[in-house]
Amino acid sequence: MRTTRTGKWEKYTIMKRENKLRSYLPNTILVKRSSFWSMVSKYKRIMLKPCNGFNGKGVIQVSKKGTCYEIRHELRKTNVQGKNKASLYLKRKIKNKRYIAQRYIDLSKINGKPFDIRVMVLKGKNNTWKVQGQYAKIAIKGYVVTNNAEQILPTETALLKSQLNNKRRLLQGINRIALLTARQLERYYPNQQLFGLDIGIDRHGRMWIIEANTKPTLLPFLLLGDRKTYRKLLSCK
Repeated sequence: MRTTRTGKWEKYTIMKRENKLRSYLPNTILVKRSSFWSMVSKYKRIMLKPCNGFNGKGVIQVSKKGTCYEIRHELRKTNVQGKNKASLYLKRKIKNKRYIAQRYIDLSKINGKPFDIRVMVLKGKNNTWKVQGQYAKIAIKGYVVTNNAEQILPTETALLKSQLNNKRRLLQGINRIALLTARQLERYYPNQQLFGLDIGIDRHGRMWIIEANTKPTLLPFLLLGDRKTYRKLLSCK
């Protein structure tokens, strides 16, 4: 498959070149048979993502449970016995698409459902970056990704509903990480004026950069009734 600079793997490698971002990036590899199974053995649970996918389509979770492998895709869960059978099963799912494997992050939950934060970072006057808006995406029960969210909430509301501590520190950290990420990506996307960054917070309160998007959806701001932010972002998209 032809590689593109907008793919997940390319953006991950760009972000990893910035020392200040490395500790926020979950270990990620480009899928090859040997390295993939080494990662599964190390972390016991990983996420498979198509390099050029969107809206969570094609994302697969693989969990190692002894000699059995639990494979989850959307709401379907399949148990496969042995690495060889699991490899054949995944090969049929992935086909010839280019995938990354990413360490699974045990995201914080609201009512038992994981959530992450989408942060919109906009380039304004004098080419300076600003956090223009953000919201929390709460996963549909049973789903392994938050992309098809069951509920959209303002970030502060989501943090209040979660069991996380130091909520002010988390809000400040989310904004700081988002701005650092936008400045790093700008070096390789000089014409980009808007980035949508997915930042997850695990159950220990550690922040992670899950993904960077160059064509983020703006619809959730309308769902939240925030037409001002929607119009501002739309004018630059």
